[in-house]
Amino acid sequence: MSAAVQNAAAARLLAAVVRTRAEFATVLAPLNHMLMNGFFIVQGFFMSASIEGTSRGSAIDRSTQ
Repeated sequence: MSAAVQNAAAARLLAAVVRTRAEFATVLAPLNHMLMNGFFIVQGFFMSASIEGTSRGSAIDRSTQ
């Protein structure tokens, strides 16, 4: 097999791999965006409540939850 044929085969294989990964990422992009935004918003609320509760010298009362 010549070097040109090997290079062409390697390029086609690489393009196929990249294309399938890109299609998969495109399908999951909206879900990923929603999860990441929701995660950081929720974590921010918990962190701010935790910081505010401990800054006053009292622990957060979790018995009501």
